[in-house]
Parts: sequence; structure tokens; C-alpha cells
Amino acid sequence: MIEMSATVTAGKGNERHNHDLEYRATLDNVHNPNTANVIELISYVSYKEQINNLMKPFIDEYNQRTEKRYKAAWERFNSGLIKTKPRKRDYKKLDYDYWSDHIDDKKLNPETKKEEIIPIFRSLIIGIGDKNDRDSIKLTEEQAKTILTNTIEEVKKAFPSFYILGATMHLDEEGFYHVHLDYKPFYAKDLDAKGLLVGTGFDTAMEKMGFKPEQSIINGRDKVPLLFNAMRNKIYYILEEQMAKEKIRMQYNVSKTKDPNKDSSKNQRLRDWQETQDKVRELQHEKNKAIDIIEKDTTSPEDVTVAITALENIDSTLKEVMESPKSRLDKNKVVVTFSLLDQLQSFIKLIREKFAYILNMLDIYKENYWKVQNELDNLTDHLENCEVIPKIDYKIILKSHEKELSSANEKLARLEKFVLDNSNLTKKDLDAIKNNKRSIERGRER
Repeated sequence: MIEMSATVTAGKGNERHNHDLEYRATLDNVHNPNTANVIELISYVSYKEQINNLMKPFIDEYNQRTEKRYKAAWERFNSGLIKTKPRKRDYKKLDYDYWSDHIDDKKLNPETKKEEIIPIFRSLIIGIGDKNDRDSIKLTEEQAKTILTNTIEEVKKAFPSFYILGATMHLDEEGFYHVHLDYKPFYAKDLDAKGLLVGTGFDTAMEKMGFKPEQSIINGRDKVPLLFNAMRNKIYYILEEQMAKEKIRMQYNVSKTKDPNKDSSKNQRLRDWQETQDKVRELQHEKNKAIDIIEKDTTSPEDVTVAITALENIDSTLKEVMESPKSRLDKNKVVVTFSLLDQLQSFIKLIREKFAYILNMLDIYKENYWKVQNELDNLTDHLENCEVIPKIDYKIILKSHEKELSSANEKLARLEKFVLDNSNLTKKDLDAIKNNKRSIERGRER
């Protein structure tokens, strides 16, 4: 199966560059533009006309609503409810040339403190392969047309709140096969909203379609999740599916320049890749929680509970991954499997070392425990052999030592449970710790 890269990136959004043949003839990288090599995947109508027609019903509704408010204000004035005459300028209607009114809209960038133009429409460049793939006929013109045409149709279905203004494939350029997709976010607002009952914000449109911020699959992980990446990831899924129909496997996470011999046929499908990366991140998060606790000099029972929970989460995640292994055939028809266990070897080693440390501390704790018990036994013997009893309430002293002993017992019990739950030791192995139980009971009776 042929391997090939794919591209989904934001474009500048130049209507003239995309559709005007006379203008394109003046560009250096364009050769003999005509209707045969500048292919309109969607019939071209000027963007100004499309956007004005798109917004007209909403402007109609707004103007009718404004007229009703103006008439209602006059009725209140005539009935004496208000004293100031309504002014027409306070009830201004919108012009139907939405394009001209908003083509130069700007907003303040809170980071740069500079005004930036709000694009009246947005653009994407969706491409397949590179110039070498095209020149070597590794990817034919017909294949590119089929893949990109079907991709645009699937994009329409996947993003119903994006109004597609134009989609143009440029075969008159020397570079890779690509299409310029221009669109305008477009969604209904609540009826009680002020202004037009339609929104054009990209982020809100994505949220209303059910998308959440994601990290880019293609351009690396562990970055700030963005809604734009959620859109790109979805389009990459669509591209991968359409390329596969033409027996082309998508090549990703690789640079032909840096890794010319990379066999990307061993890559997982994009959805599997994303799932694997998410699982790795989940394992790393739980691993870090456990390490933070077991590296402490002192650990509370609550910390131990958190650490055990983290280890259990790691175990369940590993089981989930292993019970649904990912695999695919490489170029030689050999099944290539993917495992996350190798990434955890150092962590498993660290866990073993920490458990050995805990067992060593248990021995020290046991030794200290018997020191406390011996002190209590000595005090009891002293009281029994004392001829003159000073006016001291020895019950208080005994109670204090018993409290200390009780605390030691509780701590030892928690340590025993932790060791039994997280090591190969059995209850029988720990019974040796309690070989002086009778002496403890005798001390308590005294």
C-alpha cells in the first residue's frame, strides 16, 4: 500500500486567489490557469453575495423587532407612561449589506494589546502528499480529485454549523494537490438574545456541534488543547478514510526529510494513535501521583490510600490496553502490535524498590514497638515492688503508656494490611511479629 502525508492547515482566506483566473495568471507559481485546472468543487458564487443572502432573514427579523419596539415606545409616550419622545436614531435598523458593514470589524487582542481584524470568513488548506508524490505520479490527478471531493462532502456532514462558501482545487500550481476550503461559522442564538439571532464565532459554533478542545494528533501532543485542533483532527480522520479507499495509507508523525527511511506502514490508525496517547498520558498522571507519595520521608494513611488508588488505576488501564491490543499489517504482511509496557519498566523497578523500603521500615517499626512494650513492663514491675506508694496516680501514667501502645498497634495494623495487599507476604509470615501477645495482654491487665 502506498504511503503519503496529508495536510490540514489554516489559510489566509483570499477569495481572489482562490477563484479569479485573471489574478491567478499573475502569480509566479501558477501556470495557465483555466476552468480545467482550477476546479470548483462547489459552484462559485461571490462570497459577498452568499454571506449577505445568508444573513438577510436574520436582519429582517431584527428590523421587524426594532420597528415593534419603536411603535411600542410611541404608545407608551402617547399614554403618558414616558415623557420623552422616542427618537428614531435610538431604534436604528440594520442595513442589508452585512458584508460591507463587517468586512473591517476589529477586536482588541488581550495579549498583544493591539487591534486585530475579525475575518468575515475562515479558510482551510487541505492537501495530500507533496510535490514529489505528484511529479512521480505516485498520486494521480484523478485520485486527488476523488479524495478531496469526497473529503469536502464528508466535512459538510461533520460540521453542520459551518456554511461552506467555496472549495477550489488548484491543479495550476506546481506544489502538492490541495483544495482551499472557505467557510463561515453560522449557528442560531437563543430567542432572548440581543442583536441578530445568529452567531458567527468559531469556538461557539464548535461547542454547539459537540466538540471539545483537543490536542493535535499530527503536530505532537501535550500542548494546550484547542477547538481548532478538534476540527483538524476530525478532518484528518476523514482524509485517512478517503485515502484508504484509494489504497493510500496516511503517513503521519514523521518527516520525509528527517526520516527518509521511516516505514509509516507501522503507524496505527489515527483514532488508535490518539487513544494510545491518551492512555499513556493517563498512566503518566497516575504514576506521578504514586511517586509523589512514596518518595516522601513520612507518609500518612491518607497518602497511602491515594498511592494504592493510583496503582490500581495504572493496573486497570494496563489491563484495558492489553485486552484490546492494537495491530496492523506492515508492508511485508507481518502483524505489528503495539504495547505500552516498555514505557513502564523504570516505574515498575521504582515501585519494587519502594516496597523493599517499606518492608525495611516495618522491621524498624516492630523493633520500636517492642521497646515501648518493654518500658511498660518495667514500669509495671516497678510499681508492684514499690513498698511506699507515693501520692502519684499511676493509673494516669499507665493510661498514657497504654494510649501510646494502642497507637503503635493501630499503625502496625495499617502497615500489615498495606504489606499484605501489595506484596507476596502472607499472614503467616507476619504472625512472628505477634509472638509476645501474652505479654501484651498481661501488661494491659496490670
